[in-house]
Amino acid sequence: MQQALGAVIAVASGSGFPLTQLAIARFGRPGAVVVGALTAGILAVDIVTIATRDARSEGKGQTALLYAETAVAAVATAASLALVTEQGLAAASTRGWRVGRVELLRRIALGALFGMRSARFRQYLKIEALAGR
Repeated sequence: MQQALGAVIAVASGSGFPLTQLAIARFGRPGAVVVGALTAGILAVDIVTIATRDARSEGKGQTALLYAETAVAAVATAASLALVTEQGLAAASTRGWRVGRVELLRRIALGALFGMRSARFRQYLKIEALAGR
């Protein structure tokens, strides 16, 4: 049962970027605020994880991925602040990839963030399965 729930969460996390774009397109500024809050929340969780984890119990790959995810979450959060302006919101609502630099950076950072988050979660599920939990 836990494996099935884990798979659902991993798929939802992997779908994070398109869902954020949908939220912005559908709800405008409120959707953009939710996206910014989501990236800030992920950043906060990553920072707390770094501060409270036992580095000896994790592999170097997991640690590197966590630090990389934290950096990307910071970039995604900062770039999401541009959505507060009318110009930023209009750029975010533009379909396709012919957008300004800040919006392009935001989209790439969000895609990378959710990809890294899914990879870390998948590693966690494998560790849990090996431990027999």
